[in-house]
Amino acid sequence: MTYTRLPNIFTDPAGVKATYHWTINHSTEEEVQNSRQMADGATTSDIGLVPQQGAPYPLVFQWKGTLFSETDKTSMDSWYALCENQSIYLTDFTGSEYEIIITDWNVLRKPVAWNKRGAIPWLYEYTITIRVLKVLSGDWSSV
Repeated sequence: MTYTRLPNIFTDPAGVKATYHWTINHSTEEEVQNSRQMADGATTSDIGLVPQQGAPYPLVFQWKGTLFSETDKTSMDSWYALCENQSIYLTDFTGSEYEIIITDWNVLRKPVAWNKRGAIPWLYEYTITIRVLKVLSGDWSSV
C-alpha cells in the first residue's frame, strides 16, 4: 500500500483568511485523554453513594514539531491570533476534520549552524495545544 503525504490544513470558516496548508506537519503527538466528569451524589436511603456522570471533557490535541521558515512561523502566529475571536477548522494528515480553537502556541527559536530549508541561522521548535469543539468527520467521530 502506498501513502501520499497529506498536510495538516487550517481553514477559516468565515472565509476571510486564506486556507493554510502546513509546509511540514507536526512530528509528535501527546496522548489524547478521553474522559468524562464523575461525582458521587447523596443517597436517599441506606445504599451508599450514587455515582453521577457529567459531561465529557473536551478532546485536546498537543502536537510538537519544527518550523524552518519565518513565513511558516508568521502564518502559525496569525492562526493562533485568529482563535482569540473565533473557531477555525482543522483537517489533519489523516483527513479527519475538526472545529477547533488553538489554546496554546509555544515557540522556541533555536540557533543552528545553518537552516538549509529556511535559509536562516535558526529554526523554531513548537508545541501547539488544540481544543476540539466539534468532530466533523474521521477519527474521534464516534466520541
